[in-house]
Amino acid sequence: MAPPAEVEPNMTQPADATLLGIPLELRHRIFGYLSERDEGPANLLKNWFEKKEIAQLTAQHAASIAAATAAIQVDNEEDADKEGEDEGESEDEDVDIDQEEDAGNGNTTNIINTTTTSRTAPPPPVVSHKWRHIPSIFSLTHCPPPMSLLQVCRQLHAEAIAYYYDCVTLRIDVTAGFEHVTFFEEIMDQLADSAFSPTEPIRKFELIFTWDTEWLRASEAIESIFQAMLCQRAQKTEEVLKKAPRLNKVHVRWYDSLRDQESLGLQMNTLQGFWNLLGQANVDIEEHFLESGTEPEENTIHGQRRVQFEHILAHGQAFY
Repeated sequence: MAPPAEVEPNMTQPADATLLGIPLELRHRIFGYLSERDEGPANLLKNWFEKKEIAQLTAQHAASIAAATAAIQVDNEEDADKEGEDEGESEDEDVDIDQEEDAGNGNTTNIINTTTTSRTAPPPPVVSHKWRHIPSIFSLTHCPPPMSLLQVCRQLHAEAIAYYYDCVTLRIDVTAGFEHVTFFEEIMDQLADSAFSPTEPIRKFELIFTWDTEWLRASEAIESIFQAMLCQRAQKTEEVLKKAPRLNKVHVRWYDSLRDQESLGLQMNTLQGFWNLLGQANVDIEEHFLESGTEPEENTIHGQRRVQFEHILAHGQAFY
């Protein structure tokens, strides 16, 4: 029996042995792997706020330098004109002085001191340290695809972007840093009003509300003020979600230390605005209540809220 004939290896690559030739599910796994970063997604929104402030400060810095330069030029021109006038008026006097000095066997040289106005340029802008609190309020669950992947071709660009926004969720801890009143309002206003806001393309949001009804009732805190601030934060958050045209899911996690008619009424009033989003998104609530009289552990989310409320009562509200 004759041995099988040797077949020359096919040196040509199969037509489907490319990234676009493999199944879409495998491409999605590749997108996720390529998007991973050592530092993770924790500081992505923090970096956006810092870059936005840098751009604003740079523009102000450039305007200050231009104004200082123009002022220096005006001052130098005025000094030059003044020196020219002084020289013209003192020519005759200089001649008389020179003749008198020559007669006294002494020669002097008339020296004109020219002064140039100088002004110090304004110092370069410094980014505020307040943005370090952003990760405790906002957190993305995934990193976006790298630019090297997005630049391969239009199809991969579209697929990678679609896959990312199908996966990523933006978590907002609405009651984080509760003592910093104006800071929360500032960041929410920037997200709601800025062109190309990073929240606009987000499709899935997770909102975290942590409350402590039992402690508020037993403490000396004015409960109505705390509740008004809670509702204000919820309204600011709702404004951000309304500016997300692709929004399709809102998951609310509600934590409280007591469940009764009054605490449920507060929950309903606080979340009332989010039910208006039902026309474009699926809204659901995940509730976590402690049993009445239960003391929360310090390292739990309920315990951390109690510690923060106690700190506010002891040190007052920080309006920044």
